[in-house]
Order: sequence, then structure tokens, then C-alpha cells
Amino acid sequence: ARVSPAQFLRLIANARRLLDAPDSSFLFGQRLWPGHYGAASQLLEQADNLLQALQDLGRYRALLSPLLTPVLHLDEQYLHLYWRDSCGAAEQLPFLL
Repeated sequence: ARVSPAQFLRLIANARRLLDAPDSSFLFGQRLWPGHYGAASQLLEQADNLLQALQDLGRYRALLSPLLTPVLHLDEQYLHLYWRDSCGAAEQLPFLL
């Protein structure tokens, strides 16, 4: 079955309203990951290091993170990971993050 971003965001809004707990987003995300996304999941599981896992996450973002787009910036000292809203999450953005 396919779920549209709007349907998924409505599900999140309903869950937040019904559960009304500060750790709901953490528990929700914990249930989704690592997930069973075929080759993309295997790439994440078999990554040699964090940088490789994050790069793979970016390559397969449509499958692994369809509502938020990971953006990596690597400089001389730090790796910065930004999450861009790719579906108009608005008030659900903190939950997704």
C-alpha cells in the first residue's frame, strides 16, 4: 500500500494528539528503523563508517527518508548534517526531526 505525504503527516498529527507524550517521536522513529528496505537497508548495515552510512542515506533518501532530505556538508573539521523539509511538514517538522 502507498501512503501520500499528506496522509502520513495526518497520521503523525493524530498520534501526537492521542499519545500526548514527549517521547512519542522517538518511539515512532525507533519502530521504523532500521526497517526492511532491501538493498538500501543492507548498505546502511554494512557501512564501514558513519560518513559512508550518511552518504548512502543521501543516495537512497527517497526510500529511506521521503519526508526529510538529508544534506551533508563536510569541511576541514566537521561534518554538518541538515534535514530539509521535502513535503511541507510545517507543524509536524519537529516530530519528524
